[in-house]
Amino acid sequence: MSELKKTVCVIGAGESGLAALKECVLQGMEPTCYDLDSDIGGMWHAKPATDASRNTPAIWPSLISNNSKHNMCFSDFPPDDKDPVFLSPKQLCAYFKRAVNHFGLEKYIHLRTRVVRIRETPDHEKTGRWEVYTCPSHVRVDGQEELANCRKQIFDNVIICAGWYKKPQYPDSLGLEKFQGVISHSFNYSGPRSFDGKKVLVVGNRFSAAEITSDVANYASETYMALGKGTWILPRLFKGGSTFDLSIPRKMVWSGNHELQFNEFVVEEANRKLDHEKTGIRRASMPYGSAFCFSDELPVKIASGKIKAYGNLSTLGENSATFDDGETVTGLDAVIFCTGYSTELSFIDTKIHDSDGRMELFMMVFPLHRAHSTLAVIGHYATDGPMVVMGENQARLAVSVMSGRHALPSQEEMAHSVQFWNDASSSRTTGFHRYYLPGFAFMDAIAEEGGFYPSFWKIFIRDPVLAWRTWHGPYLAAQYRLVGPGSQWDSARRICLRAHQEGFSCVRHKNRKESQHLGSRDKLKRKSIFKSTNSVVGLCVVLSGLVCLGLFGKSW
Repeated sequence: MSELKKTVCVIGAGESGLAALKECVLQGMEPTCYDLDSDIGGMWHAKPATDASRNTPAIWPSLISNNSKHNMCFSDFPPDDKDPVFLSPKQLCAYFKRAVNHFGLEKYIHLRTRVVRIRETPDHEKTGRWEVYTCPSHVRVDGQEELANCRKQIFDNVIICAGWYKKPQYPDSLGLEKFQGVISHSFNYSGPRSFDGKKVLVVGNRFSAAEITSDVANYASETYMALGKGTWILPRLFKGGSTFDLSIPRKMVWSGNHELQFNEFVVEEANRKLDHEKTGIRRASMPYGSAFCFSDELPVKIASGKIKAYGNLSTLGENSATFDDGETVTGLDAVIFCTGYSTELSFIDTKIHDSDGRMELFMMVFPLHRAHSTLAVIGHYATDGPMVVMGENQARLAVSVMSGRHALPSQEEMAHSVQFWNDASSSRTTGFHRYYLPGFAFMDAIAEEGGFYPSFWKIFIRDPVLAWRTWHGPYLAAQYRLVGPGSQWDSARRICLRAHQEGFSCVRHKNRKESQHLGSRDKLKRKSIFKSTNSVVGLCVVLSGLVCLGLFGKSW
């Protein structure tokens, strides 16, 4: 008789939940996925801002991804060639649906289902199993006595992919109750038209604050921005048309002076469009350990006076805002807070975080000091890296542990790792209520633990040019399928090479002969360069490898 498959309850059908579901199927487990929503996609699935059952931030028309499509996808399922560089929520959800069909996941997904309670079974100490109580999404269940009306199931494992962006967070002691205008949060922002002709203050200094302020300024009569301690505004497209995620080489992340390199890169790109020092918007701390955002419109609108930037918001009056430097803005009609979120894990009896928000999760996945590794949390943080890739890496690690394919380190080693990443997060935020991890380094750390880190030398012995590009070039989701458990060398290599070659051809709609722009000498020179590229790059790889072998340790 064949051994029964281990059962897994996956909570959430967003980017992390689908990654976990996919990995469960690929690694031979029996998953069941629940989501409160009417469709897959999580926060990317657009829902009316007035929807009372909505448990993810609203989507506005101009919203696009911060990262390129090559890192807004799963490592073993590339985006469509015709997809643009930046994806809209609609395009992302379409991609997720293609992935669901490709991997045959639909039969495991149960939508419009509320997970009411997760708790240990009576024999949990021996088996590590869990009781999961669910009900239809329109049913509200309050109190333990009403669990009898819910459906109860027993699972060997539970993977929580409920997301970080759940409860809007507002600053304390600002006099919000005194303000007579409209107070809202980015959680409920669905577009700028309701602010037409009004005076609006936006509070925040990260991604949503930059996007929403620029959006509102197209309609509001006056727009103000409370930047707190300041920010760094980066363009969406860098030199040569590269995106942020495709501008960070792995060699920078793992160099001995990675913070210095990152800071120099960000400061140079930020000041290319707007002098942050002279405009007073720069942050005292450098970008690696502080806030930055993406916006092409914000620098222009600040320079044109359409947006007026201030510092820390001190207090609100009936229709005014006073800042910590004594400056005051009057006649305000609305204030939009883009000040982050707090977590929502009330459905599980097990303690995940302390009262101050601090979590003890190994690789932000497994709670410490548990007898069984049958509970995992995925995507429960904010980051400046590609969240889809990070979530999938976490899912691969979680499922490999739950299936018995991978053994976790000792409690002492895991505690040391937890302390390291907690310190890395707290140094970039004001407290543990807002986890904000350095994304690229964290992605690689998860992969290294799971055994699928794209090691330079492991790739080099099969394809020197690809090894060079993996180390000196940008991060790509498919790189995590080149080596180790679950590797798919041929398809991953093909995806990586295609990503390097594609560039902006995906958004090119007009055919044009190159001879109209290149003289015969230029064409001959270009042809010669292309012929010798592989041999030159291969030689450089060898020389660079020999020089750097002792410089970067196991990161290579």
